[in-house]
Amino acid sequence: MPTLIINGKEVTVDKGTTVLNAAKKAGIDIPVFCYHDGLSISANCRMCLVEAEMNGRKFRNPVPACHTMASDGMVIETENDKIKDIRKGVLEFLLLNHPIDCPICDKAGECMLQDQYIGYSGEESRLEHPKVHKVKATSIGKHVMLDSERCILCSRCVRFTAEITKTDEMMIFNRSNHAEIGVFPDAPLDNDYSLCVTDICPVGALTSKDFRFKKRTWFLSEAKSICTKCSKGCNISLESDNGELYRVKPLKNLDVNQYWMCDEGRTLTKEINESRLVAPIFNKEELSLKEGLNKLKDLLTTYKKNKVGVIISASNSTENTFAIKHFFKDFLGVESFYMLAKKDGEGDDLLKQVDKNPNRRGVKLALANNYKEMDVDLIVKKHELVIIFGTDLKKCAIAKLNKAKHLVVLGTNKNILTDIAEVSYPVLSFAEETGTFINEDNRMQRFFPMNLSITERPTAKGVMNVVPSRMNLSPTFKVVSKLAKEMGYDLELDNIFDIMKIMKDEIEVLKDFKYKDLGKNGLIIEGL
Repeated sequence: MPTLIINGKEVTVDKGTTVLNAAKKAGIDIPVFCYHDGLSISANCRMCLVEAEMNGRKFRNPVPACHTMASDGMVIETENDKIKDIRKGVLEFLLLNHPIDCPICDKAGECMLQDQYIGYSGEESRLEHPKVHKVKATSIGKHVMLDSERCILCSRCVRFTAEITKTDEMMIFNRSNHAEIGVFPDAPLDNDYSLCVTDICPVGALTSKDFRFKKRTWFLSEAKSICTKCSKGCNISLESDNGELYRVKPLKNLDVNQYWMCDEGRTLTKEINESRLVAPIFNKEELSLKEGLNKLKDLLTTYKKNKVGVIISASNSTENTFAIKHFFKDFLGVESFYMLAKKDGEGDDLLKQVDKNPNRRGVKLALANNYKEMDVDLIVKKHELVIIFGTDLKKCAIAKLNKAKHLVVLGTNKNILTDIAEVSYPVLSFAEETGTFINEDNRMQRFFPMNLSITERPTAKGVMNVVPSRMNLSPTFKVVSKLAKEMGYDLELDNIFDIMKIMKDEIEVLKDFKYKDLGKNGLIIEGL
């Protein structure tokens, strides 16, 4: 293991570590533009140049830290006057033709060029000639817009399409200061991971059509979560403001999704924001939350346990599923549980899985052997009261469920299922609560809620309080707990830790489980 000295600090790293990553380990920041942990090293931006010395002999020229391997006895300088002048020079060249779009650019607030200009330059431009103009706001695919004037030719997007998706849509065309990125004619950027290029673009050259001009990034609150579009369990960041989800971005997890996510996962913004069920509905009329609970109580006290069927979507969290089973089975004596799972879809060799259910394994674990697969004809024939936790049901199954004597839905979105239900009761979505999913590799991962608090916003008439429409709703397990209290039972389930305490007593593979063991990357649950 080589030991080197960086700015007077001694650091020991694994063989094959670059000087850049050795500096990170020593807590020393070296600026970069073209470098990305998930891509090959191109060393073309020259922003990470450092001075190196080996065996008492100084290298003739500065070397790129991203490309130079750390060697035993190496001495590195990253902050002397020569390196500072080099960084100023690199930034000056990058900004020669760069437009001053910062006030209207969506990258403002998270732009690496902005940050590094302030941190390493701050010099005024000496350019006396007109800037070179290139195409602006050009659609290069279904989801992505290109502004070539803002591009600094870091080649991250080119390497992404060449190395990760292997679709090769993006290239660098022309030479010198006329060089620009783009796509070939009749070959748009339409692969299933196209929006990843907007994540890795260090400037505002590549932007998302859905997010453009929607919200300044400094207003957004971030929450760590898990994508629900398939069983992969990609780690994501939910970026919201005033209770509305504006953007979904991938989070790094080398054990699951590396640095990426598919475009389909970005559509979660529409699912969370649109057509939400925010008040109980009884026979087409809205009720208060209290009145809605009373309707559920009346139906449950009317029918014997063998006449009640409970359907649980495989999109429910592990904790919510167990709370449902705990109440209906252990307190009410209901024995008929069914798992509602989405039909298999298309997968690929990168991230997308055939199984489109985010928590099939978690629901199975929570229900143990107390469930059957969905058989709508049998359910309608056998049960007079059918209760569904989830709204992701196919139209053909919904048509059959319309024949049920009493149909109750506890879910997040209005659709044709809630239209035919006698009672529809709103619950928070995964984006607004905390819990765990277990992915296809038996990895349990925790997700956290986005911000639903009251926000103060200045207006022309003073300060206005913005109250999210879903602020008074509860997660499924709390709705179940409230329903139980209305029926005379106290589940004592105030949070997911209370649920896990009971789960650990009943489920052998969780007997030694602690939430802190999940860490950032999740935990493989052995024995599933």
